[in-house]
Amino acid sequence: MSNARDKANIPALNFSSTGIDDNATSTAITIDSNERVGIGESSPISELHITDASATAVVRLESSDSGDCRINFDDQSATDRGRIIYAHSDDSLRTEVAGSERMRIDSSGNVGIGTTSPESPLHVVGTNTLLSPLRIQPASGNGASAFSIRQDATADRFNIGLAYSSASGIIGNRVKPSNTSESDATGFLSSSASNVARTAIKFHTSGDIQFYNAPQQNTAVDSVVAMTERMRIDSSGRLLIGTTDIGYTGFGDDLTIGSASGNNGMTIRSGTSNYGTFYFSDATGTSAGTYAGKIQYNHSDNSMVFATNSSSERMRINSSGNVGIGTSSPNAELHISKSADANSTELILENTFTASGSTDEIIQLQARFGGYDASYIITGKEEDFTTSANRSSFMSFTTRKDGTLAEKMRIDSSGNVGIGTSSPTQKLDVSGTVKATAFQGDGSALTNLPGGGKVLQVVSTTKTDTFSAGNVSTYADITGLSASITPSATSSKILCIVNINSSSDQNTNANFFRLVRGSTAINVGTSVGSRVAASAHMISRDTQRQTLSSFNFLDSPSTTSATTYKIQYQNGGAGGGNCRINRSYNDANNNDSARTASTITLMEIGV
Repeated sequence: MSNARDKANIPALNFSSTGIDDNATSTAITIDSNERVGIGESSPISELHITDASATAVVRLESSDSGDCRINFDDQSATDRGRIIYAHSDDSLRTEVAGSERMRIDSSGNVGIGTTSPESPLHVVGTNTLLSPLRIQPASGNGASAFSIRQDATADRFNIGLAYSSASGIIGNRVKPSNTSESDATGFLSSSASNVARTAIKFHTSGDIQFYNAPQQNTAVDSVVAMTERMRIDSSGRLLIGTTDIGYTGFGDDLTIGSASGNNGMTIRSGTSNYGTFYFSDATGTSAGTYAGKIQYNHSDNSMVFATNSSSERMRINSSGNVGIGTSSPNAELHISKSADANSTELILENTFTASGSTDEIIQLQARFGGYDASYIITGKEEDFTTSANRSSFMSFTTRKDGTLAEKMRIDSSGNVGIGTSSPTQKLDVSGTVKATAFQGDGSALTNLPGGGKVLQVVSTTKTDTFSAGNVSTYADITGLSASITPSATSSKILCIVNINSSSDQNTNANFFRLVRGSTAINVGTSVGSRVAASAHMISRDTQRQTLSSFNFLDSPSTTSATTYKIQYQNGGAGGGNCRINRSYNDANNNDSARTASTITLMEIGV
């Protein structure tokens, strides 16, 4: 027998009551000997077994519009240890475990785990601050993805899972660098697809984050790809680009760029009228320390500025390559400027070597032309500088003559100046001839002068402008060709040295010149017949040519008063003509014509 009625040999009965209505034409409920209840099932295999062999089996729970439908799970020790609740008040489905709600599906279909107010299709809130609230684990095996995002039904575009071993996790298209060990990685983040470039981020067990990539290559997804490390952030937060070796420890290791081979560099790209800037900071916020120093390139004028102390400009290189220190408008290759009241603007060159007995160290300022030395200014030691008593130096000046460099002048530690000698014994020690326009004092200390007197003073006038005058038959002054001297003694002689460049407009014309002291003509010849008394004269040969007229005269003015000597001119010759000084007559503007100078020099000779 298959049911309780059969066991009891009780025929099937149809009955109706307020508790149970049995209107079935066949067995509707079966309770077997194990007290398992079958509804539509004659052989229940669990405490409640519902079967509908011809349609869908449904268990329906119905409550009031604001009530709950619940399935409760109890044990022998406690009730309601687990429950599945449908709350009709807000149309949410809730799952309780161990007496607390663990999951909820709200009326929008959002699933909340650990939260009763899910804000997205899946909203997970953990309860342990040290553990991830979500864990997705695939079946074991290399290359398995635990989580995938697809563009379509066949193409994975983003995967989270394992990468070829249990030691390395991967986020991306399941591609791992082949040139890195898996055992030292806690995970990889990578992307890949056939025939595209590969990228990967490796999370190293040391705390480093390493960035890899590979060029485009035809490599299947899930395969090992040869990649090159391009960048890493080490566990100390230092950034390395193109290298795995940090820079100078403690001073230059926060950012290291490039390897020890090939060219390496960095580019800052700005607009054509904007700036590219490095700032150096020792503060935070907006204080001046946040921009204590800077190196800035200005693309609008192609200049580079170096600044210190809250970005105050100290040096600039302009677009011409001129360097300005203390000025933003350098006018030379090196332009140093400083506003220094009661102070100095300095350029210091220092040789720090000192050793007892060593005196061959020098500091040299050198000038070159076309790669060849042209001149030196040298500061050198006369003593070894080891003590204050042994700190004596000299300065020398060297120039090149006909291909040979030679010292021309030296100032020693005593202040003696040597010209033509490197061992001056006097304040001025000259090896050679001295030419001077004047000497201060009475000249009594001058030695080795030629016999006949001493040069006490020299006065000279050089006329560089031109002078033009018409035909004159009597002497007249040449403007600007005069000099005055005050003899120191009535016995002194005055040596007059005169050089005159002149021309005239006719080939047969003549210019006559004479020397005049005050109003007295001196150093002139005797006038005989129609001949002109003169100190010098010239006859014109063509209008393009100038003639130099020179003469010397030793005068005895016998006075200590200021005395003026001057040059006068007069015309003569067949055509009369005009006088021109320091130019040819026609003064053509070409390279066959010249502008010259004329001089009058007065030297007082002591007797």
